[in-house]
Amino acid sequence: MRLPIGASVTFLFTDIEGSTRLERAVGAAAWAGIVARHDELLRAAIEGHGGVVVKTEGDAFFAAFSRPLDALVAAAAAQRALATEPWPADAPIQVRMGLHLGEGRLRQGLAEGAPEDYVGIDVNYAARIAAAGNGRQVVVSDTLAKVVGVVLDAPAGERPEDLRDAELVDDGLRAVKDFDEPLRLCRLVVPGAADDARALRTTEVPSNLPGEVTAFVGRGSELERLRGLLGGSRILTLTGPGGSGKTRLALALAHEVRRSFPHGVWFVDLAAVRDAALLEPSIATALGVRESAERPIADALRTHLRDRVALLVVDNLEQLLPDAADGVARLVRDARNLRIVVTSRELLRIAGEQGYVVPPLDLGAGVRLFEDRARAHRPDLALNDEANRAIREICERLGGLPLAIELAAARVRLLSPSQILERLARSLDLAGGARDVPERQRTLRGAIDWSHDLLSEPERRLFRRLAVFAGGWTVEAAEAVADADADLGMDLLDGLGSLADKSLIRLEAPPAEDHGDAVEMRFGMHPLLREYALERLDAAGEQAAAEARHSAVFVELAESLGKVLLVAGGQAAIRRFDREDHNLRAVLARSTAAADPATGLRVMGATWRWFQQRGRLREGRALLAPLLALPSPGDPRVRIAGLVAEGGLAYWMNDFEPATAAYEERLALAERIADPVLVADAHYDLGFMSVVSGNVPGVREHEQLALDLYTQASHEEGMNRARQALVLGVFLGGDYARARELEGQNLEAFTRAGAAYQVADSQTLQSAIGYRVGEPERAWQRMQEGLRFFAANDNASGLARALGMAAIIELEYGDPELGARFAGATDRLVREKTVMLAPVKVLHLPDPVATAAEKLGTERAAELMSIGADTAVEDLVATVLAMPGPTPVAASARPAAPAGSP
Repeated sequence: MRLPIGASVTFLFTDIEGSTRLERAVGAAAWAGIVARHDELLRAAIEGHGGVVVKTEGDAFFAAFSRPLDALVAAAAAQRALATEPWPADAPIQVRMGLHLGEGRLRQGLAEGAPEDYVGIDVNYAARIAAAGNGRQVVVSDTLAKVVGVVLDAPAGERPEDLRDAELVDDGLRAVKDFDEPLRLCRLVVPGAADDARALRTTEVPSNLPGEVTAFVGRGSELERLRGLLGGSRILTLTGPGGSGKTRLALALAHEVRRSFPHGVWFVDLAAVRDAALLEPSIATALGVRESAERPIADALRTHLRDRVALLVVDNLEQLLPDAADGVARLVRDARNLRIVVTSRELLRIAGEQGYVVPPLDLGAGVRLFEDRARAHRPDLALNDEANRAIREICERLGGLPLAIELAAARVRLLSPSQILERLARSLDLAGGARDVPERQRTLRGAIDWSHDLLSEPERRLFRRLAVFAGGWTVEAAEAVADADADLGMDLLDGLGSLADKSLIRLEAPPAEDHGDAVEMRFGMHPLLREYALERLDAAGEQAAAEARHSAVFVELAESLGKVLLVAGGQAAIRRFDREDHNLRAVLARSTAAADPATGLRVMGATWRWFQQRGRLREGRALLAPLLALPSPGDPRVRIAGLVAEGGLAYWMNDFEPATAAYEERLALAERIADPVLVADAHYDLGFMSVVSGNVPGVREHEQLALDLYTQASHEEGMNRARQALVLGVFLGGDYARARELEGQNLEAFTRAGAAYQVADSQTLQSAIGYRVGEPERAWQRMQEGLRFFAANDNASGLARALGMAAIIELEYGDPELGARFAGATDRLVREKTVMLAPVKVLHLPDPVATAAEKLGTERAAELMSIGADTAVEDLVATVLAMPGPTPVAASARPAAPAGSP
């Protein structure tokens, strides 16, 4: 019997839960008989209700149905038959099933005589939702549930026999393996047959919540209260003085409720942010949302969140008020399923906000916190009655403030609890300050004063100098900033260890994605302690010098990392820039405020490709604009660096007029100082202005000049880039054979240099050449090679480039309907995450959106592109990488290959 095909095929996957364990329990011979009976029952139910068994593997079945209701009835009938079968007592058979309605596309290129099989994302999804189930469960996709739901809503007497007592139970939005976008799943509950109540085995909710480094002590009643408040409010603001435990409580709440937010729970740390305009960009960065040429980052963020059930934890918002309150209000107004937990020293005072004043720890919780942190420093700590009394009094004197208690507990390595109490009491009595300052703030200030006063002078010096770091630091950076003149008075590593032991700084674990890099140990400082340390730095008259050293460190870091962004080590460099975001921003802010543009222009000249690859183009240009507006620095090379950044960022925003102006000014400056490499760089970039306008002679003129100058200077990396740019001129001129030959040489050079990004870029260009000469298989293979790199490294511009090529190739040489889905996904990626569809803008290939409308008609193309746009990019990437090549549904002529410029 032929397999059903078309847009409405229902797929059924099944397997026996715990089959390996069961086989071991009964033995291989007995198990063979059990599986044979299982197979009979399933095959009878499937084929008896109009289904076709596609294949079996072990104890698993894959079947297809042309009518959705038949599939549902077959699943219910099979579960009833399995439930009533007298299985051996030591081998109770429980089968899990998954049903999904989608597109039935047959696999092409099978060996002659091989059985038919399906290919496509819908088949993969059906298999994944089956794997998410448990024995005696039937998991039903939302697509299928919407179609068959009307039958199950009918009175029992009007339903098919096997569905008379069945019901669909909504299990909510769930993400399954390989499909990151959560979709609604249901269970078909058949009493006595498919009624297991266990939770589905879906994937973890996406999240960037930091892990717990120390135990969360107390706050049980507060957590219960906050769960209720969050359930009834869109904005929940935890208020209280610094050190009261707002952040820790908000994170604990987020961990508790994360399964209620299938689209993700995200932590946004604003401690180092001082500009309210950066609220939405900071949130977007945490979520991985990128801007586009047509839409700024704030709009992209709101679009991303609009239909998502998600939770944001926005930490340390107080310094951005009142302006940031409007940004929070806009987010919840535009995203109806979004909830936000804010920590702030004051309320936002906006509509819909639910405030909660974080109370101090009660005495029992305070004592437990002290003991937990004390034993972290002294595992052998033994507490007698005198020590317990002292700890209780310490917690009472500190008013239950967690940060103050932790600072006190950190002293048990040198002092007994009684000695801590005695010294702390003196500091608190002298804390003084204005009497109209709240007692808790004066108490915390006194605790910090006390902890600081106990430091040696070298430790105090180190503590205050570290305050210039925004967002953390490495040992190497600390040495360059805090001990550059070897005047610290102690070994730096000893000092860092001592401050960490005293809870004045903290160790920070590297992000999971960085574990493959040679990641240095990293430290950070509580925002309140940083404020205190900055006061001390200023009082010591050291702030200007420390900030100058900090700027110098990060200019050097930016310039060293910026050189490798497109070559070997580029991805590790991007991740390091991610970690140093706030430090770089601090350098830029100081440079602008001091009307001294040189430092800032050097940073932007080195980091603009990071802004580009992370999709933060407008942000980069906004940081750059005031620096370029200042009087030019004495060294023209510094202004050239800024013009490079302005031209590059504008180019990737499709803003070609200011890009050209920046490049022309840059060329004039380079010619004035007669630097051949800088002149070559300017011609190289101006050549791309000719590329986008289709000016083939202009491409050849600029890129040949660049190549000649790079060659004279023996600048190998520049020579490689210029040769590839010259290939673009050959390609646009229609000499595809020569373009292929030259680009093959370029690919070899990039590979030898270990320039992974440029290798992937070259592979997509070769894909375009294959497309133009009518070799779709070769074009597809090259596109896949580039796509693997771009997907693995979260490179949005590269993803758009490769998926755009997939759409173009499939539309012309394969299935236009599948090509339209790829086109829809690419169009969304271009609009929401990056800025340019290079195959169209640079290579002047047919726009896949227009091609889809031309081949399928406007209405059908729009329908399919909408499906593609709604599919997670990760899922489409998996589909493209799994396909052997374009699969024609009818004979298709090769595209026109003009002899001249396209």
